[in-house]
Amino acid sequence: MNLLRSLPVVVALLLACALWVMAGHGGSSLPLTVLEAEMAPAGIVADPLAIDGLDWRPLDRRVLADWAGPYWVRLTLQTPPPTPATPLVLGVSLRAASELYWDGLALGSNGVVGQTSADEAPGRIDLTLPLPPGSVDGGPHELLIRASSHLLGFKPYMGELDISIAPLDQWYAQHYRRWLVAALAFGAMAVAGLYFLVGYRRRARLPRAGEGWLIVLGVVGLLLPLTEAWRPLIGYSYDLHPLRLNTLMVLHLASAALLPGYLAARFDRRWSLPWRAAYALLLLLTLAMPSFDGSNLLLHVFGLCAALAVVLPVRGAARVDAVPIAALLATTLVAMLVFSDGVYFIALAVLMVFLLLRHAAHLLALGEQNAQLRAQRAQLSSQLLHRSIHPHWLMNTLTSLQELIEQAPARASRLVDLLADEFTRLRHIGERPLIPLREEIALCRAHLEILALAHGRSIGFEVDGDIDAVELPPGLLHTLVENGLTHAGAAACATTPFRLQVRRDQGRLYMQLHSALGGGRSGSRGDGTGTRFIRSSLDAAWPGSWTFDQDADGHQWCSRIELPCAS
Repeated sequence: MNLLRSLPVVVALLLACALWVMAGHGGSSLPLTVLEAEMAPAGIVADPLAIDGLDWRPLDRRVLADWAGPYWVRLTLQTPPPTPATPLVLGVSLRAASELYWDGLALGSNGVVGQTSADEAPGRIDLTLPLPPGSVDGGPHELLIRASSHLLGFKPYMGELDISIAPLDQWYAQHYRRWLVAALAFGAMAVAGLYFLVGYRRRARLPRAGEGWLIVLGVVGLLLPLTEAWRPLIGYSYDLHPLRLNTLMVLHLASAALLPGYLAARFDRRWSLPWRAAYALLLLLTLAMPSFDGSNLLLHVFGLCAALAVVLPVRGAARVDAVPIAALLATTLVAMLVFSDGVYFIALAVLMVFLLLRHAAHLLALGEQNAQLRAQRAQLSSQLLHRSIHPHWLMNTLTSLQELIEQAPARASRLVDLLADEFTRLRHIGERPLIPLREEIALCRAHLEILALAHGRSIGFEVDGDIDAVELPPGLLHTLVENGLTHAGAAACATTPFRLQVRRDQGRLYMQLHSALGGGRSGSRGDGTGTRFIRSSLDAAWPGSWTFDQDADGHQWCSRIELPCAS
């Protein structure tokens, strides 16, 4: 069933990759045969009629990558038989400033070829020039290129020289058709991002695990199609090529790190520090490869494999979401290896759309659940406030107050102040989603001081641990203290004070409240109004990210709460 849920996304991914390949390898370009390819340092020779005496050698792209120029490249091309009279264009991809000649006829210049970097003006990395009518007649033709590349800024692994000839209308159709897929990828990502923002605005107060990872990963998914499309759609001078390559590599590196990081956070699959360090080192070593394409390919493989390693072992209820994600990751990996060049950003876009939509749907459902929980908590808060001023307790307290007025007026005045303070605090229960732990402890101690003054029994409330920057739903500890007083009695609590222990560990907050067991009871205290209030409050603040249990611990009663650190 989970596989069926991801099937439409898998099909969309495969279809997008197939469209990319078909669009990029259409038959609009004329078939060319390179009969001979040579290169030679130009020196000061700038006249195409004076190049025969140069040091010509077979074209070697690795050697060409080391030449800053000026240099000459001479290609002898076999073109197809004559075609109907349609304008033809010559496409040249070369990381250099260049001058081009077709059968000795100057076609045009691309930038300014220079002896030094100061003399050179960079040309566009992809150049399209019209060929003279009738110049392609099916026989061999000579293409001469004089070029220099002083401003490249880095030593490429291999020189770039791609030549194509195509009818003008078909060339533009091929050129832009394949990038419609990139536009669709970007548009789908943008729509999914907007839907995610809707869910994000309606989410619970605190973000879900991995939400920050997903937001950054979504930004990377948006930037990748734009960066990939920068060269073919807009173009740039060749000196900006390192900027685009490095931007792509940074984005690929970010996706390889963020994708498994998001999934690990979402499914609570914590990696140990040695594994994280090893993976980070592996990604950094990948950047040291001499080929940008090779580095990017390995980054894709490592990122997808790491993501699969995170998702595949997931068990329990989370497996409902893990199985379709694993299926999509595996399909993405296969599609990338089969279709290879240029499809990763499409695969990542499809994957990101899937993750964003699933997460947004989860946030919207979470918002509805949180609204229900808040309504339930408000009802329970009303019940607790009613219980806190129960007539029996209030009558006993007022009776004690009457006695204190006659016997100890100063203590009676203090009791009135404490009663007013507690009622004021209780009245604000539910008005704020979270309050500082210090404020909650002060409420508990004020309540215990009332009992001490009213019944002459001092009941302590001890705190062990750092309580700074800790927030809780209001009334949480107060409810546990009330439960302890109700079940154990004031006398037992006076003998065994309340003791709160607080500690933090790996982003989690652990609290234990020990109180008197009372009367030798060792069983459960049930699931009354107080316990339901505690569970409802925790779920409203940290949906699905908390635990609460309580039982006898030796001669004391222990209530345990675990939740995400608020700081």
